[in-house]
Amino acid sequence: MIEKKNNIKYKLLKLLVIVYFIFPLLALITTFYYLSKANYYGSVLVVNMNDTTKIKSLNVTGLTPFYNIIESPNKNDYFDHSYPRFYSSISFKSSYDDVINVKILLSNDTVISDIITIQPNETLIYNFNKLPKYNKSRKLFDLFKLLSTNKTVIIICTIILIVFLIAITIIINKYLKTEFDNPIRNLINSKLRIYILSLFFLSICTFAFWNSQINIINQVVQKMDDLVHIELNVDQIDYQTISVNFAQKNKHNINGILDSSINYKLNFDKNKSPVRNSEARNKLHYLSGIQCLHRFPAYPYFVGTIYKIFDNSPLYIKYFQLFLLIASLSFLPLIGYEIWNLKGLWAGLISMPFMLLLTIKTILYLTPDVATISINILILFQYIRFRKDFKYLNAILLGVLLGFSFLIKSSLMFFVIFLFSDLLIKIIIHKDYSIIKKGIVLFTTFVLIWAPYNIYAIVQHKKNKYESRLLLKDIENGIDYCAINKKMTNCDYGRYIYEFLYPLDGSDINSFNEVLSPVIEKTQAIDIRNCDNYSLKTIRLALLKMNSELPDYFFIISIIPINTGLDMHNEYVTDGGMHPEWRIYKSSFYQSDNINNKSFITSVIKFYSKYPNKIFTVSYSKLKKIFSELFVFKILPLFISLFIIINLLNFKPRKYGIFMALMLLIILLSFVNPTVANIATIITLCILSFSRKIIKEIKLPIEFTFLILSLVCFTVVTFALGRYSLYYIFPLYLIVSYTFISIVIVVNISIQKFIHRLGRYSK
Repeated sequence: MIEKKNNIKYKLLKLLVIVYFIFPLLALITTFYYLSKANYYGSVLVVNMNDTTKIKSLNVTGLTPFYNIIESPNKNDYFDHSYPRFYSSISFKSSYDDVINVKILLSNDTVISDIITIQPNETLIYNFNKLPKYNKSRKLFDLFKLLSTNKTVIIICTIILIVFLIAITIIINKYLKTEFDNPIRNLINSKLRIYILSLFFLSICTFAFWNSQINIINQVVQKMDDLVHIELNVDQIDYQTISVNFAQKNKHNINGILDSSINYKLNFDKNKSPVRNSEARNKLHYLSGIQCLHRFPAYPYFVGTIYKIFDNSPLYIKYFQLFLLIASLSFLPLIGYEIWNLKGLWAGLISMPFMLLLTIKTILYLTPDVATISINILILFQYIRFRKDFKYLNAILLGVLLGFSFLIKSSLMFFVIFLFSDLLIKIIIHKDYSIIKKGIVLFTTFVLIWAPYNIYAIVQHKKNKYESRLLLKDIENGIDYCAINKKMTNCDYGRYIYEFLYPLDGSDINSFNEVLSPVIEKTQAIDIRNCDNYSLKTIRLALLKMNSELPDYFFIISIIPINTGLDMHNEYVTDGGMHPEWRIYKSSFYQSDNINNKSFITSVIKFYSKYPNKIFTVSYSKLKKIFSELFVFKILPLFISLFIIINLLNFKPRKYGIFMALMLLIILLSFVNPTVANIATIITLCILSFSRKIIKEIKLPIEFTFLILSLVCFTVVTFALGRYSLYYIFPLYLIVSYTFISIVIVVNISIQKFIHRLGRYSK
């Protein structure tokens, strides 16, 4: 009897699974049929162009792709639906004895108007045939936009997904175990299930945030439009224009507006940030056509490919980045589970919403920030797996991720150094020779993914330098500008310089020789904000001169130093930002020391050799700025200190009495003025990174230590920018969440023990 009941349950569950597989198939077929009949998505307004008495003589209805009739809720016009939806056509039926003229206003990114003439007693169907061809991929995207705003659809899909996951889990656990071997069953029952549940939980959080009154989310929702808002990040100019030029002109790594007829979707928001807008407009004007070898290729090529396939719409990228961010942050519980088991899983679940709120603004940036955050999370997860199990597959996957990350942004340059140093230490000190082959495979895969573009960029950089020097040599030799222009047309200086500079005027050359060339020789840079004082071609000559004097690089191609690296390391850096004041004051170190023809590294080493105390003051100013911008640094010392004190009290308080006193001091420092609190944060990071034996209860993995050290190194070497810190910050949220859970558990146990003892005493 029991076997018969189990058999019935099995058949019912099997039928449920079949239905769940058939349902998406039917939904897919229905969706494609629906979209094939859709000719327009957006709002529609039909305006009367004649006498108002004719309104009653014309019946206007909208037709959906399923041929449902849409009546206008507004009787003041023929037809008015302000919210977007799909239409197959608009029907006009006249009962008037004269011609009726109406105007159709459509809103789909841009406003399109059309005049329709309806003859007496005529029925006319308008199929939007005068509009540009409705791209199939655009239809899919518009359908998603429509469904994502419908709460009923979202709730139904959520319920279906939950029931489906429950049914699949029951079938696998109860009835189908024998059909899977152990590795696959373990994967389905643990890692995959953890990720799916994490993804589902974070999706629910995202939906809740999206419909909330949280200020951060409201700002994001307002900016989820089809424009690139330059006030958010000036670097968007490069990435957006490179992407559009690749999609529309098939140009590679070329920045700026190349064709005025193309809509680059750039919004400068004049009234919001005049200084930044001025800098951005100058950058767009003077650098248009320049080859950006310092911009890593993966992100702009991906965006350009999306624009090629679909349409030049930044909204596609913003939504994709939202999905990518949710998908990558859902790995946090898996990372926690790999390190701290069940408590780590809960730590990851707690961390996800906070990380989402912290990083969600980056989805609005047409820059590789979301991609960098995502791949860094995947790299950390894969590195933890690789160190646990030195397999060839794990080595290859980690190598692919590392190599690809260097094609997005070289944010992990220090992390890679730490990683390979760790492997060498294991081989040399611990005599663990079993991982030599895996380490070689990892390194080879990493180089094979990253090196081809790096080699291309170096070769192209040298070619541009050589051609620039040919042009500048002719200018220095006093060759007439007409002769130089003729050489350009013959491509004697290369095709790139011809497209970037032709034609030159005598005044351009004179201004360059007399004003900008001496400035560049002295400071190796120009200030983009002052470019309005010079002609377009004068600035471009200056850019070519700076490019010709850049050293040969073999790792990362340097940016043409409009804002040179020296701005990040000088005596005026007191707030962690970039300071070009040294170019103005003749008493500055770089002005008094001849830095012409010296590399950035050589100049910075000489500066710190003369002012060794600046190593600490400049570095501290950068770290202080990061600590003040990110909330996790403010609560980190408190949680870590409490956690360590509680554990020391439970184990060996006498042995570590001095260390406990230090923890109490850190707690006190965290509550006083910001300067002292920053010192507490630095001490806490040092303890986390190096005192592994004392805080072994946290079991902080070496991978976390490397990422924390990478954050410090990247900030100190470059400059303090909260957006860059997001690339490394997620381990700290996991640590804080884990310590919070551990403190709650220990306190709960202590309270229970106290109550138990109190009960025994009362008896």
